[in-house]
Amino acid sequence: MTSPSPTLTARDMPRRAGSSPVSTLAPRAACPATASTTRRARRRGLAWVAGSFLLCPCHLPLTLAVLASVLGGTALGAALHHAPLLAAAPITAVWAAGTWRGVRLVRASVHA
Repeated sequence: MTSPSPTLTARDMPRRAGSSPVSTLAPRAACPATASTTRRARRRGLAWVAGSFLLCPCHLPLTLAVLASVLGGTALGAALHHAPLLAAAPITAVWAAGTWRGVRLVRASVHA
């Protein structure tokens, strides 16, 4: 019959001078869900970038035309017609924020 393996206690662990016990145990293996999580984060990042592409400032004339046709006959449509820069600034800000978020998600998935 074999004896049970001894358990490590804080006293049994090696110490550096003036510090707490240092673990000599092997690091934990990566969680199997990590690969799917990084793939999901990468896909979400690419979706953010693709969605932001639709609001890109180079597409601003098309975006403003679509907004004007959708909002035609409303007070917001009239305001858009007379002051397109009031719509262009938030559209550009949303594009920049969406692109930034997408790039962050893609980079995080690459570095994970």
